[in-house]
Amino acid sequence: MEFSEFLQKFYLPDDGGGISNYKAKKKVPMFFFDNTLEEGYDENIICPSDSTYEKWLTGTRKPDSSVWAELNDNFNDVKLQKALLESLSDKNLRKVMESFGITFEVGENPDKMMFAKAVVAQFRAIATGGGFADNIVLGEYKKPLELKGFGGYLREAKRKFGAMKLPGEGESQLEEYFVCNHIGTSSAAFPNRVRGNYIENATLSALRNFDRRGETRNIILIGACGYGKTLMLQHLFLEAADHIGNTGLLPLFAELRNYLSEKGDLVSFLVETAQEFDRSFTREKMEDLLERGQAEILLDGLDEMDPKETNVFQRKLGELIHQHPNNQVVISSRQCSAISGVRGFTKLYIQPLDDDQVLKLIDKLLKDVRRNTV
Repeated sequence: MEFSEFLQKFYLPDDGGGISNYKAKKKVPMFFFDNTLEEGYDENIICPSDSTYEKWLTGTRKPDSSVWAELNDNFNDVKLQKALLESLSDKNLRKVMESFGITFEVGENPDKMMFAKAVVAQFRAIATGGGFADNIVLGEYKKPLELKGFGGYLREAKRKFGAMKLPGEGESQLEEYFVCNHIGTSSAAFPNRVRGNYIENATLSALRNFDRRGETRNIILIGACGYGKTLMLQHLFLEAADHIGNTGLLPLFAELRNYLSEKGDLVSFLVETAQEFDRSFTREKMEDLLERGQAEILLDGLDEMDPKETNVFQRKLGELIHQHPNNQVVISSRQCSAISGVRGFTKLYIQPLDDDQVLKLIDKLLKDVRRNTV
């Protein structure tokens, strides 16, 4: 893939451009250089005119070797990925992705974060190759982001959240007894009165992609007392933890009853919670995770938070979402006044167990009784 071919995939003047506000010929290559170069690069080497930028896109002129060398020496992957996430056109995203050879299954939504990562890898390959590289976007898009250094956290967190307490019993493994409620788009007091659509066998991926119109990253799971909100979040955490090799996403579980605004922002709260399982989980690690959009944040019990903390939490949650919009956040709560102050979240509802689910739960419990009486 020549550099000009790469640029032309984002040049869609009749449709508004593949990169928002970068519609003109000169603007497309300008975007990639402006948002890739570290501060302090040599402007005597990289100082193209508007007409030169245009010629780079059309292919009538190519950057010389000194330009590629300077770009390689000052290539900031994180800076470019962040700029792409902010600027890739939602309207034309699928069209641009398909031009790189990415295909979609029926009902599959484009993953902007993964595509941005793939485009960064492609541009770096072109820069390394002096203006040419094989098309690696499809392979990079399908490849999960690599996670390193979180083994200790996952091991200890899975040990805690993999356990549940039965009435009158000690701790048991969640997977032995948990029956997954349906999650619906409307509330239901009785299982035979479910309205709207609902999700079976809930996972964080299923929650994120339940709406065919696009991804839903921020969700409040609402459930009445006794519906198993905490157990649901534990289930979501464990399922996500078992699949990080495929997703490249790290689940983080925090109990909001422990939230104290005086200790800092929500990043500090997440770090403090993670350090209960792994002291090496630093703020730097957390911020890098959030910056790359690799966090799946599970916040349990909004209704259990100290009411004096609610307003500050709502504000700081908004700041976190604004600063790091590409992560997934799921909050559990009973129906309460605090929900109304949480902006930008979709409400989904944990449904009561239906007859089949109740029978499944009873069977699990009776198997344990039969095992103990043998």
